[in-house]
Amino acid sequence: MRYNCNSCKFHWEGWMDTFEQVLTHEKTHLKNKKIISMEMTS
Repeated sequence: MRYNCNSCKFHWEGWMDTFEQVLTHEKTHLKNKKIISMEMTS
């Protein structure tokens, strides 16, 4: 399996047992977007 992030240069190749790395990476983008949107509304 392969994964390339659309937002940065992160990429992953592996099996389902290591896919959690992708999920953890995606959470970093969600946190960053939430912080940015909170800064824009304040």
